[in-house]
Amino acid sequence: MKKTVKLLLAAFVMMATVSLTSCGKDDEKETTYPASTSYAIHFEGQMLTPGQTVKHTVTAAEKEADEAMVDFFIENITQEALQTRFKVEFVEGPDSMRELPVCYGECKPVTCPYQSEIFSLAPGVDTRALQIHCYPSFHEAGSKGTYKITVGKTGSMDDPQVFFLQFIL
Repeated sequence: MKKTVKLLLAAFVMMATVSLTSCGKDDEKETTYPASTSYAIHFEGQMLTPGQTVKHTVTAAEKEADEAMVDFFIENITQEALQTRFKVEFVEGPDSMRELPVCYGECKPVTCPYQSEIFSLAPGVDTRALQIHCYPSFHEAGSKGTYKITVGKTGSMDDPQVFFLQFIL
């Protein structure tokens, strides 16, 4: 009888241990992005942290004008000109949000994923804004579209700075 009780008690302890160690949220792993040693991104006068998400709720005025726009400024934090490019990737939302205007010197409608041409970026904060636009009438009310934006060196996007933009309609 003592052996049976000990065996049941040992089995109970093992079951409790297994159930305690399997309670983590495995599917919600957060991705961290290292800070670039070449670039910093500015939004509304503040430097973004790597991987930060800027959430832009479209205002009534923007809905009436049928255009929402967010400006980001790229800073070359080195002492030399860098051959730079940026990439805009669609992360989540309705398919209608895969297409959007992107402006950097010139505006063009793009389909995500979009990668810019290589351009030379002098040291300091560039006065040209990287603008991402959204036309509310193209999307259903209540939609959310999230974009991953990466700025990096040369064609291989070396030493990237990554951040996110979410339009909320």
